[in-house]
Amino acid sequence: MFDVIIPAAGESYRMNGENKLLLKIANETVLERSILAFINRNDVAKVIVSSKDVESNKTLLSHLDQSKLLLITGGSTRCISVALALEHVNSEYVLVHDAARPFVSESLINCIIDATKKKGTAVPALKITDSIRKISNESIIDLVDRSELVSVQTPQGFKSSNLKTAFKKRKHDLYTDESAIYTAYFNNTHFVAGDEQNRKITNFSDYLNVNAIVGMGYDIHNLAPNRPLILGGVKIDSEMGTISHSDGDAVIHSIVDAILSALGERDIGCRFPDSDENFKDANSVFFLNSVMDLVKAKTHTVQNLSVVIIVDRPKLNPYILEMKKMLSRILNISTEKIGISAKTSENNSPTTVVAHSIVVLI
Repeated sequence: MFDVIIPAAGESYRMNGENKLLLKIANETVLERSILAFINRNDVAKVIVSSKDVESNKTLLSHLDQSKLLLITGGSTRCISVALALEHVNSEYVLVHDAARPFVSESLINCIIDATKKKGTAVPALKITDSIRKISNESIIDLVDRSELVSVQTPQGFKSSNLKTAFKKRKHDLYTDESAIYTAYFNNTHFVAGDEQNRKITNFSDYLNVNAIVGMGYDIHNLAPNRPLILGGVKIDSEMGTISHSDGDAVIHSIVDAILSALGERDIGCRFPDSDENFKDANSVFFLNSVMDLVKAKTHTVQNLSVVIIVDRPKLNPYILEMKKMLSRILNISTEKIGISAKTSENNSPTTVVAHSIVVLI
């Protein structure tokens, strides 16, 4: 049998102070996904999670099998957190897994477990594909043969008694992983092929790259004289305005559709039908606020927005900053994360206004 140690007491320094383990991937936190990879396995006796806030994690993880979950207070370094967890290890073998690797596959875990039983240790590693250089004072001082190097992942498997011995003999607490401690006192660390998908969330870009949801939206309205023209929640000075059941804000309508698409929902016409008199001449900001409530309910946030508006007249450049400020307040993102471009159809015929939107949610 195996016990599993998941050190989770880090400070997330490279995430601007935000606890990366509490970020959501679909409906689960990073920490939950990492634990779930192990806790329901028949060959795992218990999962030991070392963290700084045990009480909060008890609430977060209360839905998991409590008979196999042990929460303990971690230390100031990963090494100390694992050492504290090893005191609770009773199984013949132990796995240590990064809490911030939520995409570990069942096949990799199986491989590590099988190799650990056969060899006494198993550490997943990937070959280096980038060229490697040694530097000093912003200058390259030496070449490094990448064929002799690997990058190391987790879970790492060990015979429990051997890992405990290595930890007792360690000279400091700054080791970055368990294979480094083990290799310092035993010469037979066994490596197996790692998994490219088993990536670690270190920076916010890592989280965004694996968790981004993209939606696209489109809207078009005919124009007619003596009608208001409202785009992006801003009243535009124009002799032509949109023909629509609501206020005809093509920009906001396209954004609403983009968000609904990203969330896997039906489009704006299904959610706010033009057959409903409640939406007659409605301010489209109401539609966007309503959809943002849905975004929040599904534990997502808007990360970026790009909008392209196509209309021949009037010129929209004087209004773009005002539109960005309006949308920034509703979407709760900075204006720097909103791009709005105004184009013409080049036929000088102001009969329609078209808006295309792309939104990124996390």
